[in-house]
Amino acid sequence: ILPSREESVSKTSFGLLSEKFSLEKFVFLGNVDVPEWLLPLPTVETLPVLNAFNRMEFIRKNGLMAMADKVRKIVSALENGVPFLISEEHSMTYGVLKALREKGKKPLFLCFDSHIDAISISARFGRKEENFFSSANFIQKMIEDEILEPHQVCIMGVSEKFQRGSPPDKELSLLKKMGLKIVEKDKLFKGENFEFVENCDEIYISIDADVCAGERTYAVRTRNLCGISPGKFLQFIKKLSKKIKKKRIVGMDLCEIDPLVADFQEDETINFWKEVIEVLVDEAF
Repeated sequence: ILPSREESVSKTSFGLLSEKFSLEKFVFLGNVDVPEWLLPLPTVETLPVLNAFNRMEFIRKNGLMAMADKVRKIVSALENGVPFLISEEHSMTYGVLKALREKGKKPLFLCFDSHIDAISISARFGRKEENFFSSANFIQKMIEDEILEPHQVCIMGVSEKFQRGSPPDKELSLLKKMGLKIVEKDKLFKGENFEFVENCDEIYISIDADVCAGERTYAVRTRNLCGISPGKFLQFIKKLSKKIKKKRIVGMDLCEIDPLVADFQEDETINFWKEVIEVLVDEAF
């Protein structure tokens, strides 16, 4: 398991989840260090630099890409097992896929997400902007860097919508013509959408927790959309696991949990995703 935060007094999604998993099935490799002020609960000493300007400067200066490269180096060094990334930042997935590509793997990238993280900054803002690497465009960056081809990408459970003819819609239309597949939330259970796995040998499963953001699973970083019912999603995952039983899963990740909210007793985010991961591990491998 490759989390995205260093050990500290701050709660992390890795810390909350790792204690739930069996040591017989998981080997914990430790944390990827990040600047202390980027922790979910930074120390008091870092408060002077904790502001939106510094966060944007960190991103603009490729701070996220530097962190993703740390993840890439760890995955590259793995000789056995399947890498499983836990991160509060979905763009870290780029590092895992780049390492796998360097090892000659070309998996279907099966991503569950309420948002479409394959749109340029310019398209989202509606004006010309530097397309700095972030969680909003890391899939687009993987395609640009030839880590994945559009037809290898399937984003499922999407709630995000764009006006027809808008800059984001035009970018997505081009990617769709090149083979990228998007399954919207309300269409996920129609026909069960399993045909996409038939022609692939390898699969990478990427999950943004906001795909099931709801009343009891509220602990996600971006809470602007209501996700799929956890019960329905779990049923879908159980059916999917049986369909991909004979495929080779080359990697997985679970991203964008808000550990500060997840630590509340009333929230069920951690327990829900623990169950989803256990189904995938027990049934799909």
